[in-house]
Amino acid sequence: MNPLIKLNRQPHYSFIALLLACFAIAQSARAVIPEPDGGDANANVAAEDNAIPNLSAGTENGAMGQPTPKELGRNKWMIPIDFTQPLQCAGGNVSVHAELVFTFVHVPGNGQGSGVFLESVKLEGFRGTAVAGNRQLEHKKTPKFTFGGISVGHKNGLGRGEVGGIKFEVTGPGLPGAEKPLLFKVEYVPLSWEFKDGKVTSLKRGTLEIRCMK
Repeated sequence: MNPLIKLNRQPHYSFIALLLACFAIAQSARAVIPEPDGGDANANVAAEDNAIPNLSAGTENGAMGQPTPKELGRNKWMIPIDFTQPLQCAGGNVSVHAELVFTFVHVPGNGQGSGVFLESVKLEGFRGTAVAGNRQLEHKKTPKFTFGGISVGHKNGLGRGEVGGIKFEVTGPGLPGAEKPLLFKVEYVPLSWEFKDGKVTSLKRGTLEIRCMK
């Protein structure tokens, strides 16, 4: 091989190696630079709604310290609510303790409408406080479930039901100088249950969401 040709190729190899090194450094720097405001669509939505991080994940009972649903009797269940969390519109922590009581009804038969459905939900023993100013809270509306009651997969006496969510509103005095009272929503999304021979055998709450309302 001509030695002149060999010598001329060496600068090209060095230049390529230098380019690869610069590219690696740039990628590394990009990985540690925080996203600018507006770079994360999900984060922006959460900030606008004053969302509180989920207190439970998925439908795993007892997650993040939330109490497990309890059976009170045939087709009657209760979910204890017990949380203290910061909320922007409250100027600090809000503390809520209550019991959601669910009543289910068995619709017998072999047709498409047979199964066990959620008939009613009540909020009992409510106690709430906004820590800043020791403001007492109260629930504004009776809890309601969304998207109706659905029972699916019922076969040989076995089945599963689900509703889109269970929600209620909480209100109280606003912060000093505020034009409106404090108002936020508490919601489990979704809520599901399993049944056998017309009787609910387990109740699973979804993610607990707490959001300020305008």
